[in-house]
Amino acid sequence: MPSDDALAAGFALMATAWTNQPMSQERMDLFAQVCKDMTDREWATAIEKALKSEREFAPPPGVILNLGLPSVGPSVRAEALHEAIMSVFEGGQRLGPRDVRERWGVAAEAAFIVAGGTRAFEWCQPDGLPFRRKAFVATFCEAVNNETLIESEARAKQISNAVAKEILGDV
Repeated sequence: MPSDDALAAGFALMATAWTNQPMSQERMDLFAQVCKDMTDREWATAIEKALKSEREFAPPPGVILNLGLPSVGPSVRAEALHEAIMSVFEGGQRLGPRDVRERWGVAAEAAFIVAGGTRAFEWCQPDGLPFRRKAFVATFCEAVNNETLIESEARAKQISNAVAKEILGDV
């Protein structure tokens, strides 16, 4: 788990970058819980990547977790997220799509919904698990690829706008 100093520094940077107000204790606790397996270095890397991204809002804990972990393919991350969600339900807790989005990001939420959502995960039958996992992984990978494409297109548009302004000046 990241040290208290590393967490505090990361929270301060995120608060300054996105809201210019301190983060609530509830939100900080959620980040600490989701990111408990990260090291200080992974936490710092995640915060740095989040700050350098072109996000309009502060990323949820699951996105921070993904940004800090060593680079792996989306299918590997999807498998791990599917297992994490399954373990929450097996532990007797309940998650809805919004909970999944807040913990693990938009791609995980989309995959959760396509895989059957709360009802399918609550009433998990062993014979349906491979199909649910397959749907989850496929949707997660597609969402991650689309998110990357959207971010790339936004960056390309910014660059082309900057070049046009440089060539044309203020028109």
